[in-house]
Amino acid sequence: MPLLPEKYIVPPRSQPNGHFQTIIPNLTRKVNGIEFERERIDTWDDDFLDLDWIKQGNSKLVIVTHGLAGNSRAEYIKGISKIMSNNKFDILAWNYRGCGGEPNRKLTSFHGGKTDDLDWVIKHAIASNDYDAIYLVGVSMGGNLTLKYVGEMKHKLNKIIKKAFAVSAPIDMLATSHQLIKGWNQIYSRRYLKQYIEQLKLKEKLFPGQWDFEKVYKSANLHDFVENFTAKIFGFKDAAEYLASQSALHYLENIKIPTILVNADNDPFLTEKSFPKEIARNSDYFHFEMTINGGHVGFMEKEDKEFNWMEKRILDFFEEN
Repeated sequence: MPLLPEKYIVPPRSQPNGHFQTIIPNLTRKVNGIEFERERIDTWDDDFLDLDWIKQGNSKLVIVTHGLAGNSRAEYIKGISKIMSNNKFDILAWNYRGCGGEPNRKLTSFHGGKTDDLDWVIKHAIASNDYDAIYLVGVSMGGNLTLKYVGEMKHKLNKIIKKAFAVSAPIDMLATSHQLIKGWNQIYSRRYLKQYIEQLKLKEKLFPGQWDFEKVYKSANLHDFVENFTAKIFGFKDAAEYLASQSALHYLENIKIPTILVNADNDPFLTEKSFPKEIARNSDYFHFEMTINGGHVGFMEKEDKEFNWMEKRILDFFEEN
């Protein structure tokens, strides 16, 4: 019965609620001492992916998948990479198409359920023959992607993949999309929308006249952007079809390796549908753990200035027998 007990996190006094616990770490945290080695690999469809490695000759590898509008340079990616590399894991932090620092070669780039790219990265790492064990970490949208991948692969998952960990994951993306356009959450929606439009304007220069870009630029919020661009460019009927069909919630029951989802009770992005307690109760492999406090990808603790609770929890889970 892997529904895990709730964990209480004591945040700094400056972070009294979920919004503060989300925003302050994002604005103030700096992780030092991380140097990635960049590798660019071609994909099967004449595009490319940028991979950032920390190679120390370890036999264990952690593959880290970032969140919406993020990349491998995000502080939370560097924090995970630092704690794991300090404890005898190599790191592969990969970037979604177009997120590594320059636009990719296609008009399409990525979406929250595009697991074929993650599979390509994993196969590339396996082909190196450098590792005896691979562990997966996904944060925010990357958590949804990771859980969906592990669930949809089911018995086809390569045996070298030992465990998976997802955190702050909107496993019902449709519910989260609506949540992000409500009340104070609009500040996050506007930020993501601005980043997406800036990226799309670079794409327009590469693909002039190949989409109704002006309509996309007039999107009122992030959900509209998904409706006007992401869903349609990937062949979905609309945003609802895309978001519902690509949500990891539908794949959790198929998971066949030890896997944890950690979501905070005060995560402003999430609804109750991203707290799958009943599925965890009935699974032999899928664990759900809810924290009291933590926000969205926050998890800072009052007494620890170097690593947050999330990073220490990932390490503990991967080191367990």
